[in-house]
Amino acid sequence: MNQQERILKLAQEKIQIVGTSGARFGKTYKAAFELAIRFTLENLWISVKEELPKEDDFYLCKYYDDDDGLVFYEDVMYFCSKDKLFDTIDNDRITHWMPIPKLQEGGVK
Repeated sequence: MNQQERILKLAQEKIQIVGTSGARFGKTYKAAFELAIRFTLENLWISVKEELPKEDDFYLCKYYDDDDGLVFYEDVMYFCSKDKLFDTIDNDRITHWMPIPKLQEGGVK
């Protein structure tokens, strides 16, 4: 199952769960969809243990710094598919990555 299929499946499952319980608790379908979207976005991260990007490009990465305790950060990093490395000193600290979402045409309104 590729990432897009996985995300769609997660969203559909969450919509069903929230939609069913939403009727019981008086929640609107709008609230159910908002919860499903938030849940889906939180699950866009791909573990580096499961898969690495296939193309040279910039990706959003989650990594940790344990110099001052275990703190997680997010940053944009370039991935080199030939070397299978992100452009950082310590690739061992990167835990997850995701493609950078594309902006809609037309800019900010």
